[in-house]
Amino acid sequence: DSANWATATSGNGATGQLGSAILGTPGSQNSVYAGSGSSAEVAFETFSVNPVEGDTFTIAINATDMVDMTSYGFDILYDATMLTYISSSEGAFLSESSTVATSFNEGLENDNPGKIVIGNSRLDVPQTGASGSGELCTLTFTALQSGTSTLVFDTPSFVSDTSGDLSITLDSRMITVDAQNADPVTNLNITEGTNRYELDLSWDA
Repeated sequence: DSANWATATSGNGATGQLGSAILGTPGSQNSVYAGSGSSAEVAFETFSVNPVEGDTFTIAINATDMVDMTSYGFDILYDATMLTYISSSEGAFLSESSTVATSFNEGLENDNPGKIVIGNSRLDVPQTGASGSGELCTLTFTALQSGTSTLVFDTPSFVSDTSGDLSITLDSRMITVDAQNADPVTNLNITEGTNRYELDLSWDA
């Protein structure tokens, strides 16, 4: 379709076979791209999330500087030996706080731990897009053991606008799980409580 082609206006430093600069942007966003700008990105929230072993915690996926965003699909990799995936919930950005109908879905790929598949699309006709920044969805995990685990956007992940897929940055996120530590106590006493199957405990911390 000739409408999908345009004359490049600048290069990105790439060179041809003989070493001369070319007017084009191989491997990066086209110079005439008119959708979301070069600052557009999808990333896991950046504030501190440091769960302790056994904690259930939630982390958000946020969109920044989008123009006419209509849908997304994410394949998210995580370390199943460190984290148990619980569920995902839709954020307010794509539906503009539920004023536009959307179709949100989530789950483990083939019910196997280690890869989460999340998708969402606006359902308005004719389709319009959401612009600006906001929360796309949240992920809830339980921390199994101490260490670090990186949440990674796998290759099939995409974000689209009213014209097609967007060229954006997808940022991964490292999660640190702290070990479960309990301060020592002294003078622990256990006595039978007044209710059936009840024990009363007292100690000095």
